[in-house]
This record gives sequence, structure tokens and C-alpha cells, in this order.
Amino acid sequence: MRKIFSMVCITLFSLSCLFAAGTTEAKPAAAASSYGKVPAYLSIGTSPSGQAAYTMGAGIASVVNKANLGTTMSVEETGGFPVNVQLLMNEEIEFGIINNMMAEQVYSATGPYTKYEKGKVLSMMNMGAAEMHIIVPANSAIKTVYDFKGYRVGVGQPGGIVLDVTTMFLDALGYKADDFKRFDINLANQCSYMQDGQLDVVMWIGGAPLAAVSELIASKDVRFIEIDDEAIKKMQQKSSVIEKTTIAANAYPGQTKAVQTFCTRQVLVARDTVSNEAVYQVTKQMMENVKDLAAIHISMGSISPQTATLGLNASTPLHPGAARYYAEIGMDVAAITAK
Repeated sequence: MRKIFSMVCITLFSLSCLFAAGTTEAKPAAAASSYGKVPAYLSIGTSPSGQAAYTMGAGIASVVNKANLGTTMSVEETGGFPVNVQLLMNEEIEFGIINNMMAEQVYSATGPYTKYEKGKVLSMMNMGAAEMHIIVPANSAIKTVYDFKGYRVGVGQPGGIVLDVTTMFLDALGYKADDFKRFDINLANQCSYMQDGQLDVVMWIGGAPLAAVSELIASKDVRFIEIDDEAIKKMQQKSSVIEKTTIAANAYPGQTKAVQTFCTRQVLVARDTVSNEAVYQVTKQMMENVKDLAAIHISMGSISPQTATLGLNASTPLHPGAARYYAEIGMDVAAITAK
């Protein structure tokens, strides 16, 4: 998958123009070493154009291409995180943005990835939290996550990571296939169906605030369902990367109190065969050009030594090239680095 879509070309050209003024002179390429070389071409798998992962990928490619590393990084518009895993395993892309639950499963060849060889995809950086949202009409009889029986529940679209997470969560809670009527549809359709009275529960995992949820709240009186500690613990037994968190107060109009929930994280990953030098340089350019990244997608403005490895552990280990950069800036990452 080496072709660069015309849209990508336009995006990267626009980004280079954006950063042309007021930036420092690009650094010379690092000399080749025992860490390997930076290939002439690199690619990053993202998501459909217009979604957050695509925009993030465009930002990463922009700072890498500006650094005079002797490489050109292209952004691959893909069908989303599951497709990125396939492309990585098929060695059609070098980097990809996926979910850390997926990173854990593909690294250990478990869950839906048993057909793959273990240890072929390694983590590089946390790209931000994705919180589980559970929303019902304000007058609904549903009070907790244990009250879904007999209702119409949105669980995410086929082929997407959301469907994997919601299915795992509902299974952890002990629900059976016929306990409720499931709607395998995307977030926009879930919100539209709830607005029209055709859906009782919206379930979606993504970084708050989600535009479709904000639009739903603007047109219908709804409320969030909290996820209690016991339900979160059951989910954590399914996956070690699940974190207890909250949807911050005022993330949405009228939502004045924080909502307890759990989250996964979006992570940048690389194939294990990508040279240490290439991964090191991509990590370095991202960490040292956060302002440029934030100008493209606001969530990347939070990248820092304090956030870079959030949601990563020994089951989602770091690529040695990323670990090398983190160690250079004083981070202790030995326990979560691939051997």
C-alpha cells in the first residue's frame, strides 16, 4: 500500500505551508548506526479522512517530513484500527494508530488475532484516552449498566474497535445475546435513532467531547449512566489496559458532574521489523514538535513525558527505538520495553 492518495498530498502540502513561517531550521539527518537506517519511505495507517486518527496521522507525517531525515512519510487513509492491524501484519505499512486493547491482543495473538504471529506489533506512544459513553433518555427506567434487558442497545458498527469493546463489556456483565435488541450501528446513527425514539441506550467509546453526542444533547433531554467499580473490575479482568476514569464535568452541555466510566487509549504502534532508528526519529520528532502537532489536532497538545506511556504496560511493550528516546530524556521504561 504505497500509493499516496491525492487527498493526502493536498493535506500534507497545506500542512507544510502552515508551518513554513516561524519554525526553526530543520535538523540534519542522523548518521546511520547500529540502530539501522531510516528508510526512504514510511507510511502510517490511520482512519477514514475527516476522523481524528487521520488528522493525527497527517500531523505526525508533517513533522517527520520537515525534519530532513532522508525519508518521506505518507498518510494512508484506511477503514480504521482493525484494518491498520491487518496492514501492519501484512507489512504494507510501517506505523499505525490503533487501540491499546487491540495492541495487547495482537501482541499476544489472542482475541480476534489468534491467526497472527506473536510480538509483531510494538507500541510507541499514547495518543489520548477514549472514554466509554453510555447515554439514555432522561426519562428512561434504566439506572445502571445492569438494567439493559429488554431494551434496544447501540453497540457499534461491524468491523470497528467500538463493537469489540462494547461486546467485551456486555459479556463481562453477564449479558446473553437475547437479553436485549442490539443495534450494530455507528455513533451518528445511534444518536439519530435515540433522537427519534428508536433506541434506548447509546454505547460508544471515544475521546470526549464527541460531536454527535453534543448534537444529541442539544436536541434531546438525556443523561449519562455511570459505570460502577465492580463493573470496571470485571472489564479489567478481560483486559489489563482498561483504566478507571471519568468523563470530565462540563465536557458536554448541561453535564455539570463528572461521570465515572472506563477508558482505553489510542496508541501509535510500529511493526517489530521497522528499524530502531526510524522509530526513534519518529518518536523524537513528535515529542519535540508538540506545538506543531497541536495546531493540527488539539489532543496532541497533551503529548509529554508524563503522558507518552499512559495505558502501556508489559503486555503492550514499547518498540526499542521509542524506548531509546524515552530513556534519553530520563524516563524509566525498562519494565515496558520489548526484549
